[in-house]
Amino acid sequence: MLELRRVTKRYQTGGVPFVAVRGVSLRIDAGEYVAIMGPSGSGKSTLLHLLGLLDVPTEGEVWLAGQPTRHLSDKEFARLRNEKIGFVFQNFQLLPRTAAIENIALPLLYGRHRKARPEVLAARALQRVGLDLSKAWNWPNQLSGGQQQRVAIARAIVTDPEVVLADEPTGNLDSRSTEEILGLFQSLNDQGVTVVMVTHEPYVAQHAKRIVQIRDGRVERDEPVHERVIAAPVSAAAEFLAHGVEVSG
Repeated sequence: MLELRRVTKRYQTGGVPFVAVRGVSLRIDAGEYVAIMGPSGSGKSTLLHLLGLLDVPTEGEVWLAGQPTRHLSDKEFARLRNEKIGFVFQNFQLLPRTAAIENIALPLLYGRHRKARPEVLAARALQRVGLDLSKAWNWPNQLSGGQQQRVAIARAIVTDPEVVLADEPTGNLDSRSTEEILGLFQSLNDQGVTVVMVTHEPYVAQHAKRIVQIRDGRVERDEPVHERVIAAPVSAAAEFLAHGVEVSG
């Protein structure tokens, strides 16, 4: 599904060269649930951005769904991202003066989804993450942190992507909301969605099936999780994902 082949990423910071990723080769197969771990500045977020085609390598190649991306135009990059990948971020990145359901519908304005009925698909995605439709027209500042992250996940899955990439998705959440969000990612993975999550928290990483440890821009360790930690029940959220609740209209 996703593959890095000897990828290096260099930046210029104040005129000083900085290497964030150093010759990394990494393969993530369809249906995997992978946690990328590492200390601050280790290159884990840069690695995620490269996997998600949000950035391009200085050297090496990124492959998505068996397709090399080196020679793609900006338009082709955008199309692949929109069709194949959903993104979830630590700070939610919701438009502040835009209702929850309108935030969710934003990816539907582009590419092959343009002719779909965005309000129906957005409402369906909202229910899939277990957030009541009564919250659909709330602004982000009228929602709790956990509810905002549910909206962000709904936005990520509204286009039915094959891959969900999450950068510290529980970093701003309390323990209860963390359990609920991890339950949602598990349910997505159970449905066959490939999940790649960056985290610095060992407890969060243990919910994945494989952990890739990054240090100084290199893969230090890559191994399966031997003892899974099962998250607490997440009310109706996992059931929505597991059974695919439909919204009429």
